[in-house]
Amino acid sequence: MKFKKTRLLLMLALTTVLLLPSVLASAEIPSSPQLIHVPITIKGQRGDVSFLFMSGRLYAPSVLTLNRLLPPRKGGMSWDNKRKAVEFHLASTNGIVTRTILPAIVRDGRSYVAIRDAAAFFGYDIYWNRAGKEVTLRTLTSLDGLSRIDATADPGAVQHFLKDNRIPNGDIFLKEGKLHINVVGLTPATEAIFERSFNRGTFILHDVIYTVEQLRQAQDAFGRS
Repeated sequence: MKFKKTRLLLMLALTTVLLLPSVLASAEIPSSPQLIHVPITIKGQRGDVSFLFMSGRLYAPSVLTLNRLLPPRKGGMSWDNKRKAVEFHLASTNGIVTRTILPAIVRDGRSYVAIRDAAAFFGYDIYWNRAGKEVTLRTLTSLDGLSRIDATADPGAVQHFLKDNRIPNGDIFLKEGKLHINVVGLTPATEAIFERSFNRGTFILHDVIYTVEQLRQAQDAFGRS
């Protein structure tokens, strides 16, 4: 009887030791959103924003996001209670309206949206400084105040667009009735700004590694070898 009691205590001790790391791990990585204060720089202006942090993503207050990121044109937002999501929209002077619906997190009566997705819609690239824990947004500019252009009919406008926004690119070529544009390090913000600047269905974006200049240099080096 004493042997069985000792064996039972040993098994309980081993079970406790084996479960302890998982208990500690779950305490260190909470499943619920955490409220954190992060410096953010937009158009050269720096300020602190209270973000929600969850599953490796930053969520910003919806109203603040609209006020800080909205370009100088008409736009707004609405709450979709059925989908628990925020709808942002932009409207140009010629009547074109662009919309996006972003899933939201509601906390203390405020809605929060993923800052990376919202930034992409409003035409920003986002950079996260992990070491300094700081967010920086770089704005991209669309063409003619949101008036869309047929990319196949005006490849020159695409080239000017890439140059003006300092977007590194590879080859640009026509194939099967569409303009194919190779972009180095294609980001959601670049995709969003293209969608607002050029007619859908007239272009296809490809994510590539090398720019046109880098390819030319490689060809020249190969020719000399």
